[in-house]
Amino acid sequence: MLDLHNLWCNERNGRQTVADALSALPLDQVWELHLAGGFEKFGFRLDAHCNAVPPEVMEIAAKLIPELDNLGAIVFEILPEHLPRIGLDGVQRQLEQLDQLWSLRRPGLLRVARATPDHQERLPAAEADQEEVASWERALLGALRGSLSSDAEFADLRSDPGCSAFKDLIDEMRRASLTRALRFTMTSLLAALGQRETRSLLSALLESQALEPYPPAEADRFAIFLRRRLPAHEQVPYLDEVLSFEHGLIRATLHGESSEIAWSVNPTILLETLESGKSPGNLPRVPSVTRICPE
Repeated sequence: MLDLHNLWCNERNGRQTVADALSALPLDQVWELHLAGGFEKFGFRLDAHCNAVPPEVMEIAAKLIPELDNLGAIVFEILPEHLPRIGLDGVQRQLEQLDQLWSLRRPGLLRVARATPDHQERLPAAEADQEEVASWERALLGALRGSLSSDAEFADLRSDPGCSAFKDLIDEMRRASLTRALRFTMTSLLAALGQRETRSLLSALLESQALEPYPPAEADRFAIFLRRRLPAHEQVPYLDEVLSFEHGLIRATLHGESSEIAWSVNPTILLETLESGKSPGNLPRVPSVTRICPE
């Protein structure tokens, strides 16, 4: 699989040129060609699958496709949440352009090379390449965490501005994930504390704990982190109840735990108020209990 927009982004970001990357690839082994669009952020071009394919990438594809003897598919990549950006008519136009690109393929049968003794002899070199990539990935992780020493392998990553952009993107993703998993809790904080203080709370978690790849696990840790700070946020109406409710749902999913939430007000009215993006203020007292049980 060859991701052409990814290579173009690398070139735009001052990395390897598309021409140099393609010259190093076995083009006869390309079965799929992926095209996408992105945007500019933090001074970099991001391969975000969020827009139409840039004309420059289409031009590169048009020149490249006649050289891809075994090409079997051309794919336009866009994430569902970004479809409104170009609309269904925009998607149709993209597919029409891909159809024109498809017509540029060389006629003939697909040719798949069989493994040869020479191929087997190249495997140790491939393993060495894999180890170098793994070492680079470990160094990148160290650079993102601020733990990469100046005498370490790939120490130049410490000063690479791309690392700062990468870290910002990861933090944005984590904040978005927490907002989805704890949306009523986050709405409560935003409505009562404002964006700056809420963001500082999230930043304190991000700085103190490593990324959890499973979003509910990340939300579980943030709920525990926030609960320790509840006394400092007494000005947030009903935060304890809202947090207990959403945390109970997460714990039921993660650990199969049951829990009970004691409400001091009607939870339906409380959650509907938060759903509208407003702070609930003082609601009539209506005690009740909700029990959360895993399936």
